[in-house]
Amino acid sequence: MDEGRDRVAAWSLAERVRLLGAQTSGITTMRETLRRLHRLAGRYSSQTAGTLGEIRLACAVADIQAAMAELDWDRVIRLALPLAQDLHSRGRLFLGARLRLQAAIGLAENGHEDDAQRLARGLLLPAAQCGMRRLFREDGESGLRLARMMAAGQDLRFEEWCLLEASLGSTSGGPLLEVSGRSDSALLSPRELEIVQMLGRALSVKTVARALNVSTGTVKWHLNNAYGKLGAVSREDAVAKARAMNILA
Repeated sequence: MDEGRDRVAAWSLAERVRLLGAQTSGITTMRETLRRLHRLAGRYSSQTAGTLGEIRLACAVADIQAAMAELDWDRVIRLALPLAQDLHSRGRLFLGARLRLQAAIGLAENGHEDDAQRLARGLLLPAAQCGMRRLFREDGESGLRLARMMAAGQDLRFEEWCLLEASLGSTSGGPLLEVSGRSDSALLSPRELEIVQMLGRALSVKTVARALNVSTGTVKWHLNNAYGKLGAVSREDAVAKARAMNILA
């Protein structure tokens, strides 16, 4: 088994679940893709960490995406909130923020709008500081509804307004921030694109650093910038999203 490639495959399948779930006609295919992802995780059933942990995480994220597509908001809240808290405690801030937002969306869609806004408000500033300007857009209309709700009724800091505007710019009569109008092909800098391409070949961060003659810290810095631009939560997710946007072949 090629563990590196299977990690990339797991996050690619999770991203496909998200994209299919956004299509009215894609639910049946989404469910089959989710089953494929769980079968992939089953190939590593004898392991307790490393690749299995990452593939299990991709499965958990995909389960939440599927629940959102099926409008099972109780399940979204039940799955997303504890996982978000666990990831935050382990320093997985990008994915923790994404799942926390999905729990907030579940609350809003279930009619608990005040609770939803309180939960989402806590992630606005750190998400803005990390450059996660696609955060609300990743979850389609349900995410944009929550962003509109917050923009209409919150006393927000400038950075928090910028994050909401970046999400709402293309849906409210034109871009409110210049970054909202950038094309996907120009989203990443040349160095960020080069690093994501190398990770797409299942190379490790250390291998990428040696190939580029830079430190691993420099690679991680560029990669964190790419996360924010792509709305990604891991190396594998960044590759999957870049491929879905046709940034990578």
